[in-house]
Amino acid sequence: MWDYLSDITEYARYSVVYGYIRKFVADEGILDMGCGTGILYDMLLDSEKDIYTGVDLSEEAVKIASSKTSKVFHCGDINHYVPQKRYDVIVFNESLHYVPIRQANFLIMPIA
Repeated sequence: MWDYLSDITEYARYSVVYGYIRKFVADEGILDMGCGTGILYDMLLDSEKDIYTGVDLSEEAVKIASSKTSKVFHCGDINHYVPQKRYDVIVFNESLHYVPIRQANFLIMPIA
């Protein structure tokens, strides 16, 4: 079902996303909202994987992603997920359009 996302034609988009991750990630980590089967996780360096958390609504996708590691993927609705910590980078790759505008206001926050 998600095989097309790991096709070479999608690599350019993932490379851009990964470039921004590399620029902004520090100690707080990466939150991937709509992580799917963990394609972005596969691109990360080992040190980045240690500070990564993925969330997806699909139990099937999370099951596939979790087969890569046991500690970082969670099944949940991104509209209701409450992070347990702060993150340097929050990725909404192919998922932001599922967040209603009235709920997306939290994305517009001043950087302290």
